This record gives sequence, C-alpha cells and structure tokens, in this order.
Amino acid sequence: MYNKSTFKQVLKEFNLTLTETRGFFADIPEVQPTKYLQDVLPDYEALATAVNTEKAKSEFLIALILLDVRRQLNNRISLFSGVEFDVDKERRLNGFCDFLISQSPIQKFVSVPIVAIAEAKNDNPQNGFGQCVSAMVAAQIFNEREGAAQDVIYGVATTGIAWRFLKLEGSHLTLDQGDYYIAELEKILRDSDVYCWSRGLRKATMFLFTFTAKPKLGTRKAKSVGGAYINCWINFNSEDDAKLLAKVYLEKSGWIIGRKTEQHWIEKEDYLSPDQVEYFLTAEATGSCLVAHTWPIGSKK
Repeated sequence: MYNKSTFKQVLKEFNLTLTETRGFFADIPEVQPTKYLQDVLPDYEALATAVNTEKAKSEFLIALILLDVRRQLNNRISLFSGVEFDVDKERRLNGFCDFLISQSPIQKFVSVPIVAIAEAKNDNPQNGFGQCVSAMVAAQIFNEREGAAQDVIYGVATTGIAWRFLKLEGSHLTLDQGDYYIAELEKILRDSDVYCWSRGLRKATMFLFTFTAKPKLGTRKAKSVGGAYINCWINFNSEDDAKLLAKVYLEKSGWIIGRKTEQHWIEKEDYLSPDQVEYFLTAEATGSCLVAHTWPIGSKK
C-alpha cells in the first residue's frame, strides 16, 4: 500500500534515479490567489494550527488551496480527496490517495490523464515522500494503460503550512529542495497550479459541436419542445474530452442526446455575426456555451 512505503524503498523498488534541485518552477509566473481564498485563509489557517492534526490541515488548508487552483481553471480539472486508487496490488500500488488531480473535468470517477498527486502530513512533508512517489508511479502506469501516457507526473507532500514539490519523468524523479510556506501563497499556487502540472489547460482550444436532442421526460421544456439542434462551444485542449464534456453538460441540462451533426475546431476570426462572437467569448471565459435551437412538439423537423 502507498502508506507502507518509505522514500528509499520506493526509489529502489521502482528503479528510480533521483535529482535534487531548487526552484524547478522558478521560471513560471507566480499565481495570485482569488479574493475568496485571501479572505478565508487566515481563519482556516488559525483553526488548522490550533487543532494540529493531519486531518484538520488536510481539510482546512490543503483542500482549500487545491480548490482555488480548480476554481482558477474554471473547474476544467477534477480534484479527488481520499479516493481509493488501486493500480497494482502485487507491487503495493494500491490504497487511498489524500488528493489526486486529473486533467479531465469529469468528477464522477477518476479518469485519465492523472497529472498530480498530493499527500498530507501533520508534521514534516518529507515523511510523505514515499507515499507520494509511489502514488505518482501508480498514476504513470494508470495513464499508460488507458492510452493517455504523460511525459511528467507531478507531486507534492505538504503539511498545509510547508509544501515540497516533486516531478516524475519516466524513471527519473526530481525533488525540489526548497520548502514553500503558506506565507508565500503565490508561489504555492504557481507550483500547485495545473498551469505548471498540465500547461495545456491555459492554452485551451475552442471546439464547436452540434447535436440533435430532445427533452427528458418530466422537464419543463418537455411540455412544449419536440426537439432541438444544440450548438456547444467547448474551450478545452483535447477534442475527445471536449466532446465528452459537451455531452455531460447537455445531460445535466435535461437533454437526451441524439446524433452529432457537426464538429469543428474554430477561432474567433471565423465569426462575423456579433451573436456568434458573443458565444465564442462566453466559452472562452467560462469554458463552455450551449445554445439550443428548438422546434415545437409535432413539428416534422
């Protein structure tokens, strides 16, 4: 199990080479916290410090900061806490991860690609290196099995107050020797931000999908709407994930999806109509924009 492995054992068992360096994210701009995080963090920090348990620091500090990362990325990543992640029991790559981040926005279950692991410790981040690295190896294997291999898996071991960052590239592990403290929140967010862990999310691509659909029974629109063509502008860096995300949004909005009629990669310059530009800009800012063109019950469309 992940929590049974020491750092030395993990390096030996998985034949990992180790490099220790400082500031491997130093060339990346610092990330400012949201106003919400700035407002609530002092109270949560005081509470976590007073309770002084691993659980309190995990819930009141680490989760709060990682949620701010997700918020700044318009919820286009998934964040899991205390999730069971069994990859290879024979190699002790099984058990629970304190935090796991996937580049997929799907929150119902853990899906590829996993890009980062975070492990919480009460007293010293170094005590979490073995557990964190073994889970990073498991994430690497999990991605490969699912056909979504990543060049780098990132990790952090943290008390919520002090943060230590790692990255795994193939069989080579790099450990940042520096401790980053909560007073340096901009640096923690920079290093925790999936902008560093998966930069593609900051350079998303716009896709336009058009689906036929009909309202789900029991919804208000089912009383008058026979069907619709629905245009879905999705701002994401993977075409397959963008299509999956469009379907999730449609189902959540009360539609039964029919067939996909169109699929395009688009740029703002492709549009001349002010309405279409507005839809594009909305998706660019929020991650998605859905526009339904409906017809009434009984229509032959």
